[in-house]
Amino acid sequence: MGSNENSPKGNTIITQLLNIIKEISSLSECKNSSKRLYSNLVRRVKLLSPLFEELVDREDEDVELLSVDQVHGLELLLYALISAKTLLKQVQESSKLFQAVQRDKVSSKFLDITGQIEGALSKISYDRLDLSEEVQEQVILLIWLTM
Repeated sequence: MGSNENSPKGNTIITQLLNIIKEISSLSECKNSSKRLYSNLVRRVKLLSPLFEELVDREDEDVELLSVDQVHGLELLLYALISAKTLLKQVQESSKLFQAVQRDKVSSKFLDITGQIEGALSKISYDRLDLSEEVQEQVILLIWLTM
């Protein structure tokens, strides 16, 4: 399949992205030494919710299929969010002592995942998605926050 061809896979991945965003958003607050990193990542992920809610709503309207390049960017974002969810759960479940001892390693993991999310977001062509102005502004804010 060439990069200009359309893919029906986009519809499923958008739903998967929305589901993992909801899962991350529903995680309880972190109360250990990684609280700030944890909260920042959760907040950034929550900012993605309106984007995918709008895309899911438009799926029902028989919108144009996503290009293979767009689906690839969305897949990268899905992998990054799966990693984010795993890290957030690990941080939430680990002891304060473990967090203190592993502080640099945990911080590095948060930076790595934030970089993965930024990289994936940069591969998506938002202008081709015909998003509302409000959602476009939130995407710009999110990209700016991950820089």
